[in-house]
Amino acid sequence: MKKLTIVLAAFSGFISLSYEILWARTFSFMTSGRAFAFPMCLGLFLLGVAIGAKWSKRYSARHETASPKQLQVVALFILVSSVAGWLTIPVMAWLASALGGASWTLNLYVICMGATLFGAQLPLLAHFGIPADARAGANISYLYMANILGSVSGSLLTGFVLLDVWPLSVVVTALSVLGISAGMALGLKSTRDARERALILVGSVGVALAVVAARPVAFDSLYKNLLIGIYEKDIESLKHVIEDRSGVIVVDDKDRIYGGGVYDGKFTTDLLDDSNGIIRPFSLSAFHAAPKKVLMIGLGSGSWSEVIAHHPQVEEIVIVEIGPGYLKLAEYYPELDALLKDERVRVVIDDGRRWLHGSDERFDAIISNTTWHWRSMASNLLSVEFFELIKAHLEPGGVFMVNTTGSRAAALSAIESFEDTYLVLNTVVASPQVIDFDPERLRATLLNYTLNGAPVIGRDEASMQALDQLMIPFKEMAAHRASHPDQTYLESIIEPGGEAITDWNMGEEWDMVWLPNLLSPKE
Repeated sequence: MKKLTIVLAAFSGFISLSYEILWARTFSFMTSGRAFAFPMCLGLFLLGVAIGAKWSKRYSARHETASPKQLQVVALFILVSSVAGWLTIPVMAWLASALGGASWTLNLYVICMGATLFGAQLPLLAHFGIPADARAGANISYLYMANILGSVSGSLLTGFVLLDVWPLSVVVTALSVLGISAGMALGLKSTRDARERALILVGSVGVALAVVAARPVAFDSLYKNLLIGIYEKDIESLKHVIEDRSGVIVVDDKDRIYGGGVYDGKFTTDLLDDSNGIIRPFSLSAFHAAPKKVLMIGLGSGSWSEVIAHHPQVEEIVIVEIGPGYLKLAEYYPELDALLKDERVRVVIDDGRRWLHGSDERFDAIISNTTWHWRSMASNLLSVEFFELIKAHLEPGGVFMVNTTGSRAAALSAIESFEDTYLVLNTVVASPQVIDFDPERLRATLLNYTLNGAPVIGRDEASMQALDQLMIPFKEMAAHRASHPDQTYLESIIEPGGEAITDWNMGEEWDMVWLPNLLSPKE
């Protein structure tokens, strides 16, 4: 019996830590990857474990004898815990869709309640499964060692293997079935009565089959409900869902892409009907006369990279993307597929900052389409230290374009790090030298731009009028710069004061204020 108890302790550790990963993944998605998501989820998980352990102590004090009946109670408890753990994520998604951002706190309590059930398992197994004899101390140590090994294997196997081969719903269901099986094994071991064993077997198998059969219904609208909770508006359907160990990427019916629960751009390169701020990568020629070699940090939908790849003067592009799931979108979007197959394009799956540390390549332009500045780890790509690293990889006269997503602190980082700075929408353009800014050069380039064989700007009167409208902000920028010769453009329009982002202050990652307009252009 004690051997089975030790095995069940390992299973308990494996399943509970696996659920912690899955709950944290879900909570991070529903909070759009906020920095506080994981520590708060972990804190409530540990609180639940502590509450479960406290409850098990009281229960054990009232039932000191390890009778077969009590072992069956523990088996039933493991079975119920497994079903409750399976239900937790659909419940979290439903609450998010119903309550929006107000569901965050409530969902943390849901996680806490789920963890309470798992936290009670190990003490109960120790109390009723280990005989109170001279070997009790040694057996308890084996029990805890098995639980720790199971916990470690749960983190590694679930986090790095299962989530890379199965969608979240399948992983959750597999864990639930595994937990039900563990409870069934303990129940069968606790009795020799044929009728009781048959009842335990049939009941456990029935519950497992019900969990498997209900999976499509319970998890069908999971990410749609989570997105509705984030944006508090109707998202009719999701066209594509890509899940791997790096995260979750979904595309809605309007071809808007959401990476990790936050708007990440659109699959469009239409300059005249600019719904995603695509003028930003198109504007490169205003700041550099001949950008031949370009580094793109971040792929996203690939729209920015596609624009740069079709630039009349660009000869080579290196794209560094941390999430391999974005490449899988090429299966559904021919333009992205063609971009990734372009002989001039080299794609590297890596962290942009780490790749730069290990590379000695230099570029005429480096473009960082950075994620939202308030997301976890975003400061790594917006800090003064990162900008200094960027400078080391620019050719003389090279420019750096970085999407600040409206962060004033990120703009201050650029001002502190570079000699010259401009601003196009929410994207800073910077250089270690004075930028050769020329709106007329941009106009000429746009007239020669083609995408997929079609001109970006037609020669009809309406298109030429649209081009004139596009050029107005750049001409105004040039006039403003000329009237402020002692300041960079960005310095002259930003209010004084404030603190730049550094690796030490982490920028605005821990700003708890919810930003309402998440659909403003980022891509």
